[in-house]
Amino acid sequence: MKPPITLEPYQVEGARFMAERAASYNADDPGLGKSAQAITASLSRGATTARVICPASLRVNWMREFAKFGGSG
Repeated sequence: MKPPITLEPYQVEGARFMAERAASYNADDPGLGKSAQAITASLSRGATTARVICPASLRVNWMREFAKFGGSG
């Protein structure tokens, strides 16, 4: 599935890395697109739901990230 935005080559590689494994950990520096990579990896595996573990204050932000990178809210 092609994401609604164009990822940078390093983001494509990161998403591919995560999608090819049952479990992975993405701990890059802030602002480098971890959200886009994680969402793209989930979608490429055919996921229809995702569990994001984050502080409650970031819930709305993650919903926006899924709408932005995944095409749904």
